[in-house]
Amino acid sequence: MNKKIIILIILSILVLTNIEGVLAIKTKNNLYEKDVNLKSVSSKGDGETKRYALVIGTDPMAFCTNDAEDMSSVLEDHGWNVKVYKGLSATKENILNGIQWLADQSDSDDIVLFFFSGHGATRVIADYYNKPIFLIELKLAFLKINPLTTQVLIFDTCHAGTLNVGADVPKFRLKYFYYDGEYPDGDEEFEKYGFFGFNGTGRVVLAACKGFQYSYGDPYLRNGVFTYYLVEALRNKETDTNKNGWISEKEAFDYAKPKTRQRTKDYSLLGQCPEIVKDTHLGQVSLIKVEKKGVNRNKSFSLIENHNFLNSKIYILLKNLLISLSKFSLV
Repeated sequence: MNKKIIILIILSILVLTNIEGVLAIKTKNNLYEKDVNLKSVSSKGDGETKRYALVIGTDPMAFCTNDAEDMSSVLEDHGWNVKVYKGLSATKENILNGIQWLADQSDSDDIVLFFFSGHGATRVIADYYNKPIFLIELKLAFLKINPLTTQVLIFDTCHAGTLNVGADVPKFRLKYFYYDGEYPDGDEEFEKYGFFGFNGTGRVVLAACKGFQYSYGDPYLRNGVFTYYLVEALRNKETDTNKNGWISEKEAFDYAKPKTRQRTKDYSLLGQCPEIVKDTHLGQVSLIKVEKKGVNRNKSFSLIENHNFLNSKIYILLKNLLISLSKFSLV
């Protein structure tokens, strides 16, 4: 058989193979390992990525309700399914039921977002009526969400950093200032080892400040400072620094962090420094799609984004080529 013809046939088979499938070979082992680890606790997704958000704003005097309104507005404007509790409706019962709503609505293909603006202290946040919600209660609530579901949690509270990985100053213990009772059983253990654990989950947590710091509301901005700049980031297409057409939680955080630090640098000696903690296997989470008006995508497109289109064109070309080759002897 003519060597050139054999080579052409082999190349034809390779090219006609779905490009996406070929690319998947590189990540097959990692994906398979992840599926094995979580298969027993995962539910089958529907192949579509939907986005659900629970937005909470407690104290109107501290601009928390403004935070909730602005965050819910930017998410709704970009197609998120949003449930909002603010002011009088921001009760402990509604907040925990809202997390259950996230669990009920979402599957493994989806993204859920939990936003909380309100008062907080080490190992606790509080509802509108200053009723404490302890970390163990939050953790148990979030465990009801499928671990394969990508989860973005944002806390604009004082001492928010302790919600990420426990108290970052071991001897620093601050009881919630409206609560003099005991912490529930097991809460000490969760504080010691961290709130989320980040083992085989898809979680990322954005905290407005470190565990020993306060989170400030600004009378001029009429928002929590961190939330103000986070929303500003989500509304600004320039936040999409990697130019992939989406604003991610990391890109929004990277925009808001330096502005928050600069704005609050004179508020106290402690300052306010936002921080982010995420599961090691979780990449950037696409939150807001950037609208690129007037851009012609017909002529400038990537190979991967348009592999089906390319496959059809290549198929026709190679089919005609093989028909022509079939006229020649293969021996």
